[in-house]
Amino acid sequence: YTHNPPLPYLICGALEKLIGFKHLWVWRLVPISAGLLATLWAFLTLRWVVDPLAAAVVILFLSVVPMATSHLHGLHFEGYAYAAFLAELALITRILFSGLRTSLVSYGIVFALGLLQGFLSFEYVFVVTGAAIPLALLARENGRRVEVRLVARLVVLAGAGFATAHLLHFWQVAHFYGSASAALNDLSSRAV
Repeated sequence: YTHNPPLPYLICGALEKLIGFKHLWVWRLVPISAGLLATLWAFLTLRWVVDPLAAAVVILFLSVVPMATSHLHGLHFEGYAYAAFLAELALITRILFSGLRTSLVSYGIVFALGLLQGFLSFEYVFVVTGAAIPLALLARENGRRVEVRLVARLVVLAGAGFATAHLLHFWQVAHFYGSASAALNDLSSRAV
């Protein structure tokens, strides 16, 4: 677990304790359920923003990418990361298209989704952190007044959540090896 963020291992450990190894197909129901719920939420959000046909087409495109077709049922991080990303897209779309003042709870959820993504993987930092930028451009294109400060807050919060997860993971690795230098050596040798 020192080379990758810990959440997928913790999820698998919890599923092992709850279900055991005899029914691995049941393990797959967890990321599939999360993915389907997040897809439904994204569809309902998009239907609120654009007409139902356009929302269905966007969801169709989001459902045929390899993250969905190849990885949604995976037992590692990809299915969970995809579901968290769809949830982030839905939340940020609601924030940017509503025109209402953004609550502290919404900001906290954006941070939490970045944190969750960071605990799941290293790979999606730019997608997770920058998700608000193309959505803000789309909102402006559709006549919404979107402040640059709001977009910057969303980007910083998602990025801060992602970074916090990796700092905590680094601390975990340093604790495991007994020093920060040993953790740096381990992570840098893995990166090479």
